[in-house]
Amino acid sequence: MGTWPHVPHPVGRVGRPTDVRDLAVFLASDRSSFLTGEVVVLDGGRTAKLPLPLWRRCFSSRWPPAGMD
Repeated sequence: MGTWPHVPHPVGRVGRPTDVRDLAVFLASDRSSFLTGEVVVLDGGRTAKLPLPLWRRCFSSRWPPAGMD
């Protein structure tokens, strides 16, 4: 098993610009009209594979982020 960033994404590939485009198009469309107040993580499943203590160290050290409280 390699180390970050060499560990493969759970979806089996790295992200493409078209992935971001497709998400933006979906969010701007009427198909997303029932979606409200969400944070959409577009990372190929990497965040879901993080061990919880690492996730806490990375994202929970200061919440809300400075300037957003």
